[in-house]
Amino acid sequence: MHPTSRRSILTALFATILCTAPGKAAESATPRFHAGVAFGGGVGAARVEGVRLEFGRTRFAPAIALRGGMVLSPEFLLGLQLDAVGAGSGKVVVLSPTLGPTVPATTTHRVAVNHLSLVGTWRPGAGVAFLRAGAGLAESFTEDWDAPDTPVRRSFGPGAVAGIGIAPRLKNGARVSLNADVLGGRYSGRPSWAAMFTLGLESF
Repeated sequence: MHPTSRRSILTALFATILCTAPGKAAESATPRFHAGVAFGGGVGAARVEGVRLEFGRTRFAPAIALRGGMVLSPEFLLGLQLDAVGAGSGKVVVLSPTLGPTVPATTTHRVAVNHLSLVGTWRPGAGVAFLRAGAGLAESFTEDWDAPDTPVRRSFGPGAVAGIGIAPRLKNGARVSLNADVLGGRYSGRPSWAAMFTLGLESF
């Protein structure tokens, strides 16, 4: 995601969260919409056109999750979720010898795994704990910063996400969320995966 676009999305989400968060006088009312943003880190690996992407030497990379949708009931939410985990100094491991000359063995690749999913969230008893699951489009890409003329390599395929977390309510009606999500994708018959651990701000 482009940095400017990301800042614009985050600004709009924060504004939505603060504007839709119910006040003290209406804490018991169920809002019609939900929105959220969370930041953290993740681990994982993916394959793009014969290479495996890893998130740096520690294989741990920054992660972001954006959520928004409808509140169907106090216990059920339905909406879209964008998950992105990647690093600006990732490692590329060549899996196919024929791709070796076109994928320089440097440690300055930008690598990422992105998922856009339709996700359902269940809050048992409308409590602070929740479970989420969904499916959609998965994408992985790598870009060599040391070779600007090298094309960005992308792969697309079906993806799925599942997660658990807690989201206790704050005094102003918003919620702070602690999330653990697992992403899975498949590109040209090869699987990819990522695990994300994020802390965020939610409204529902």
